[in-house]
Amino acid sequence: DLSENHLGDYGTGLIARALQENNCVTSLNLSSNDMTGEGFASVFHSLSHNKHLSSLLLNASKAHHDMFFGPDLAAAGALASFLSYNHTLTSLSLCNCGLSELEGAFACLVQGITNNKGLLQLDLSGNSIRAKDIVGFLQALKQGGCPGLEALILKNNRLNSIGCVRVGEGLKHCSSLLRLDLSKNNIRAAGFAVLTHYASDAQFLAKLVLDD
Repeated sequence: DLSENHLGDYGTGLIARALQENNCVTSLNLSSNDMTGEGFASVFHSLSHNKHLSSLLLNASKAHHDMFFGPDLAAAGALASFLSYNHTLTSLSLCNCGLSELEGAFACLVQGITNNKGLLQLDLSGNSIRAKDIVGFLQALKQGGCPGLEALILKNNRLNSIGCVRVGEGLKHCSSLLRLDLSKNNIRAAGFAVLTHYASDAQFLAKLVLDD
């Protein structure tokens, strides 16, 4: 756990180079380390063909915005490649990183998800994800991306009732999903009704979280 150490892009780059030789570390937490796209890209590049790491946390502090994918799409492109070629990682957390605030970044994530076969848990909380973003994401799952996904956490985003309809429709194609967290979204009564309706048909879904 190397979180909250103010590593910055330079320090993260050193860790990334060490990870290229890693054959023992299976879980890594680099959250809240004042990283920009340069730091993210170095981590993703180093792990594209890593055969040992199974859990990766790159969360930003919501209060300080100390992790951000910008200013360009280099990190997002590296993320797409990383997700496409790495089949060892089973848990990925990218909370509060501005994925939907940087134009094109979320599309890169979707591209990587389409080709990923290993993820079981994905946390995208606090990324301002809207209905238009979630459509492409769910299409990627429908096309065979992350076939074993068990937990999808979309807490504290900007999904409204329309987004809930899209998520509900997508549940039909996510038979491996056991947990879905949509708490702290603007789902309102209409969205709540839609999701509970779809969830009742999705008998495989063990836990649906719509509030705290």
